[in-house]
Amino acid sequence: MTEGRTGCVAEDRAAGESITDERKAALDALHLRKIDLADRVLVVIPGGYVGESTSREIAYAHAAGKPVSFTDPS
Repeated sequence: MTEGRTGCVAEDRAAGESITDERKAALDALHLRKIDLADRVLVVIPGGYVGESTSREIAYAHAAGKPVSFTDPS
């Protein structure tokens, strides 16, 4: 995904769709609010890939004192 540049469009890997910076920012904020509501965080990492957004969410969860666990990337 491309982040942080005005007017850039990021690609949603799973859906194969393009999203705007504004939409990505809204989704990023939503994910952090969901972490706030969660008791724990399970990170699903198919193929072992962890991108920038997921890394940021993991750090946020750790900082919030949430237990974080990971799936096996097999």
